[in-house]
Amino acid sequence: MRTLILSPLVLAAVGCNPSVVGIKLDDTGCTGCSGDTDADTDTDTDTDADSDADTDTGTADPNDVDNDGDGYTENGGDCNDADASVCPGATDTAGDGIDQDCSGADASSSDPYADYTWVDGDSLCFSTDGFNFPYDEAAAYAVGYGTGMDWTLKASHAVSPVDSSDCVDTSAWEYDTYTITLISSLQSDGSLTTSYADTGDWWDNFDFCTSGFPTALSFCTEMEDGNYLVSVSKTTEGLVPAGDGS
Repeated sequence: MRTLILSPLVLAAVGCNPSVVGIKLDDTGCTGCSGDTDADTDTDTDTDADSDADTDTGTADPNDVDNDGDGYTENGGDCNDADASVCPGATDTAGDGIDQDCSGADASSSDPYADYTWVDGDSLCFSTDGFNFPYDEAAAYAVGYGTGMDWTLKASHAVSPVDSSDCVDTSAWEYDTYTITLISSLQSDGSLTTSYADTGDWWDNFDFCTSGFPTALSFCTEMEDGNYLVSVSKTTEGLVPAGDGS
């Protein structure tokens, strides 16, 4: 019987190519190939779907299939293999309720004032954190600048408690830009007032507006006297923030 001896140069040329006649390499010789890279010798007999030289015959795990083409399978950490924007390492948009990076939870907002002031339909809402106890126990009003707006406490601009927030209904407001703040009707002596000059507390504009966070930039306007107010515009498209940084 004749023995075929291959030189190192021939072996190097062959590499992991199982198509070369007379060369049979097991998995350990194909660790640089894509597909099956384990070190065992597969003895199953199904149709080979990978690029090594053995014959796979076991039933494929469906969780090893990348269904959405994002480069990750379910067994590889993809928590939604039907959405290519969701996979380990993806950018996770904070606060949208979707765990895009498969970290186990949606990213939290980096803006601590994201729920401090916001627009909800025709309502402009404020966190109750802006008022200090006990002034949040009395009626509050929006005062400032804009059509029909001044610095008196008017019933048409009263604040209504909604869950854990204070909201001003702007549905009857004219189309205009409004620059406002909230003031409490409670005086420091415990009596009620209708004048902003006598109020015991204003909603905390300063800390919010000087924070530099995105929500503050979109809503806050610095006045000539160095004070800060919240600005919104009532338009045909609805109520929108109108701050200096928006």
